[in-house]
Amino acid sequence: MITLRNLQKRFGPVKALDGLEFDCDAGEIVALVGPNGSGKSTALRILAGIMGASGGEARIGSDKIDMSSVRLRNRLSYLPQRIEFPRQITAKEVLTFFAGIRQISAERVAQSISRFGFHGFEKKKVGELSGGMLQRLALAVVFLPCADAYVLDEPTNNLDAEGLARFREQTTEAAGRGASVIMSTHILREVEHLAHRIVVMANGKNLFTKRIEQFSSDLSQSRKMWLTIDNLSEAHRSIALQSGAEKVVMNCNTITVECGQTLRIPILNSLFQAGAAIRQFGLCEPSLEDMYKQVLESEKMDSHDQGSSLQRLSSC
Repeated sequence: MITLRNLQKRFGPVKALDGLEFDCDAGEIVALVGPNGSGKSTALRILAGIMGASGGEARIGSDKIDMSSVRLRNRLSYLPQRIEFPRQITAKEVLTFFAGIRQISAERVAQSISRFGFHGFEKKKVGELSGGMLQRLALAVVFLPCADAYVLDEPTNNLDAEGLARFREQTTEAAGRGASVIMSTHILREVEHLAHRIVVMANGKNLFTKRIEQFSSDLSQSRKMWLTIDNLSEAHRSIALQSGAEKVVMNCNTITVECGQTLRIPILNSLFQAGAAIRQFGLCEPSLEDMYKQVLESEKMDSHDQGSSLQRLSSC
C-alpha cells in the first residue's frame, strides 16, 4: 500500500504540491489526471525517491519513502515521463543491463521480450527503434522486477493499439499479484478501462478521489436527456426552454435538453401536450472526461471567487 499525507513541494516561492493526499492499496491501480503543471510528475518523482518533499510524507506500507533509502527503491519500479537509452546498444542489451542491476534472471528478460512484442526487434539498436517501440522498451524495463509498487509517469505515450493492449495486460497482472500501481495520464479512456481509482489534481492538490465504479451511481445524476422527435423544430426547443430547461441543443431529429432532475417529467409532458411525436428518449451518460472538465471548471470558479474576495478585502 502507498500512502501520501499532506505532501508538499516548493520550488522557491512556487508551490508544486500543496497538501496532496491519497492512498493506493495493494492490488489497486490509481490514475492521476490533471492539467499540465498540476503536480503529477512532481508527486511521482517524490514517490520514486528521486526528489525530496518539502513537507508531509509518502510511504510504502509502514516504510517512509526518502531519497536515501536504497531498500525502498528496490521495492518499487519507476517510469519517468522521458527516458533515454544509449543509441548504439540493442534493446536486448538494455534489458539485460537493467536485469543485472536488479539481479533478475535471463528467463525473465526473455519473458519481457515476448510480453512486450519485441521478437524481431530485440537485436535492433535503440537508435533504430520508433517512438512507440522505445516506449515499449521502457515499459519492459519497468516491469522486469516483480516490485511491490509501480510508479508510471505517462506510460501510454506513443503506444499504438497493440502496445496499449500489452501495457494493460502487464499492469493488470501486476495489480493481480498484489502490487500497487500509480500512473499519470492525459488519456482518460485509459482510466475508465484500467484504473480502480482516479485522483483529479490541480494546483498541487487533489480536487477529488473516487473509485471508478462509483461513477456508475453518478449516471443517474445526469443533467442531460435526449429525445428523438419527428419533424423537430424551433417550436420544440422553445417549449423545452419555457418548461425550465437550462440549455437545449438540436441536431437533425434529436434534441438534447439540460435540466435538473425534477424538471425532466414536466418538460416531457409539455412536449407531449404540444403534440410532439417523441419516438425515443433517454439520459445522456456523462463520461469520465465530462466529469473531469466539470471538476476543473469548478476549481477555476472557486479560485476566481477567492481572488475576487481577496481583492475586495485589500481595497477596504
